[in-house]
Amino acid sequence: DKPPRSGGSGGLYNLAFLSWTFYQGLETVPALVVEPPANELEAIQQARESNEASEAVVPTTFVDDAELIWRLLESSTQQEVASALKWSRSQVADYKQLSKLCGKAWNGIVASFQYSCDTQKEDDATNIVATATSPFTEGLLRKIVTLKPRQQFDLVSRLSKEEINKSKFKTFADQYKANNEIWNYVLSKVGKIPLGKAEKKFRKELMEEVYSDIYERNKFSKEWQKKEKEAVSTPGVDQLIQYVKDKIGSVTSITLIQGDFVEKVKEVADESVDLILTDPPYNIATERVMDYEGRSAVSYDFGEWDKVEKSNFLQSLEVWAKEWYRIAKPSASIYVFMSDRYFSHARDALEKVGWQIKNPVAFCKTNPGTSPVKSDRKSAFELVLFAVKKSGIHTFHDIPNNGNQCLNYTLGGICQGNERVKIDKEGKTHPTQKPEWIVAELIESSSNKNDVIFDGFMGVGTVPATAKKLGRKAIGIELDPLYFDVAVERVGSVA
Repeated sequence: DKPPRSGGSGGLYNLAFLSWTFYQGLETVPALVVEPPANELEAIQQARESNEASEAVVPTTFVDDAELIWRLLESSTQQEVASALKWSRSQVADYKQLSKLCGKAWNGIVASFQYSCDTQKEDDATNIVATATSPFTEGLLRKIVTLKPRQQFDLVSRLSKEEINKSKFKTFADQYKANNEIWNYVLSKVGKIPLGKAEKKFRKELMEEVYSDIYERNKFSKEWQKKEKEAVSTPGVDQLIQYVKDKIGSVTSITLIQGDFVEKVKEVADESVDLILTDPPYNIATERVMDYEGRSAVSYDFGEWDKVEKSNFLQSLEVWAKEWYRIAKPSASIYVFMSDRYFSHARDALEKVGWQIKNPVAFCKTNPGTSPVKSDRKSAFELVLFAVKKSGIHTFHDIPNNGNQCLNYTLGGICQGNERVKIDKEGKTHPTQKPEWIVAELIESSSNKNDVIFDGFMGVGTVPATAKKLGRKAIGIELDPLYFDVAVERVGSVA
């Protein structure tokens, strides 16, 4: 005794409705005769026109529209769908957003509709009016599409049960949104906590405390929602971040941050670093693979991070140099591994922002690898740019590396064997991992115990791991999430 519910297609709905009217004993029904559609979009357009012509008879909801649009967008553009529905493209885009709602929430929305059928005159079929009511609207639901699935379901469930009204629905949606932003912002500032197995309980309890302050106590959401658009944070959230950093600092001296160097280095305070020791991209990778008989193939494709247009790379050097100088203490030094191709450019970039260039260090390799060179001298060294700040007396320990002298070359083997960190189950390694011995030599020569060592391109974490072993603090930034996770585990395993 109720009319059938639309399944998303007005044409199918009309057929079902006609069958329903027949069984109600009606002898005549309104009808529209049209030419067979040429394609699905034309069929949809005809069905919509039919529904509009019998608006009082055939109720459709935004749920029907949304599900129809999602299906059509699998094979058509937003503009094509908009034309077929006689909608604007922005309307179609709005409905497409609803597909971000989780399945449980959407099922709850569908179930919320109540259908009823009334007649003004029992003998007049054209006056049958079917209605569908629900507390939800398309505009209301777009407020929660960016929320987490459990948050979406919570709000949908509470509104469906009339535990909250639409006004409270919007209030709680804004609160959830603010808390999500706060949580993500705090995590981006404190980074992962590179603790060992013994500190796992501390890490879990700390993050549970932070989560409770943000989501359960809602200590920061009102202030966050009121902040100016230009403001990146609020005083309350900044205090929370400092609290977390202080707690982390009480059990570890290492801070690791995942993300792009240029963006994340801004989180490092001015004049807060004692030594910068870093191995940035050399911009020398190619897709060339050397394959000689009797030898393993050698690839020079280190990754997309090492393939940049020369002009862009030179601009990057200038940006890096400026940021390095900003975060360095007056007594700080800097060591930058760099290819001979760009060494002079890197030197110029450092000098331009105020670094005082010292003698470079030549990293001479006793085992330069198996690069198949037949017509040239095999490359067996890398250059390390060494500079200090002009504004103060830099830290330097005259540690002999050749008899009783400290020369500007150092001799030793490249990273190999068990020292190479495996980054996946297949045993893949970082292509340019530096050996710990040379990192340790540079750290000990230009820093003291408890000094802060910085590496903005830390790869698999050689610099922070070595710094921790030598009783130094460290800050590391890494763009690649896989390398970053490996670095976190590696540093956490250092006693």
